[in-house]
Amino acid sequence: MLPAPSFIFACKTACISCYKIFLPFITNKFPYVILFSLPSIYLGNISEKIFKTEKKISHLIKYFFVSIIALLLLVFIILFPASYILSDIVPGRYQSVIIVVVGIYCCSWAFIIGNVIELKKIAIGLFYISVSLIIILNGFSILNQYKIISKYSSALDNRIRCLKGLEEAGNKKTVTLTPLPSSGFLYSAEISQDSSYFVNEHFKEGLFLSYFVKLKK
Repeated sequence: MLPAPSFIFACKTACISCYKIFLPFITNKFPYVILFSLPSIYLGNISEKIFKTEKKISHLIKYFFVSIIALLLLVFIILFPASYILSDIVPGRYQSVIIVVVGIYCCSWAFIIGNVIELKKIAIGLFYISVSLIIILNGFSILNQYKIISKYSSALDNRIRCLKGLEEAGNKKTVTLTPLPSSGFLYSAEISQDSSYFVNEHFKEGLFLSYFVKLKK
């Protein structure tokens, strides 16, 4: 059984994590989740009808609000173990888990809406518009990430080449490096301003350098 103080603290931090993760999600990611969910309306429209009577349709409104509460509870349950173990607010990377959960939720309801409505032309229109926008946005994102990652990769290669050159020249002094550009969707290999930081140490040992490296302030 969890100790009462730790359990209460984990509940508080999980609630704070929900707020801190959901707020940027709603403002930045939620419109994209909705866009990617719209094709499910057409899939629901062309599927065999599940909700046929007005009574069942009226129940959907109640189920919708209940499902929102269930979704928030599920998010809390997902974040609680990490909050308890870390004794802190969960890292921002947990947002990817939330995006998947909310994405499945939105797609499910989009399918149900499509299954209920009879306006097939609207469903088809939403399908073509949303799919076209998804292709355009993905294409733009791929091109943009290619430019960002190419610039980052080139800068990292130049850094490694320069450091190896200094090692071959017999340098023993600490080398201060300029920051790398954005790494886009990749994990950055950036080091710290503290030469004794473990990332700097790993970078130094990985390149077999006999001198310390740090980032320029």
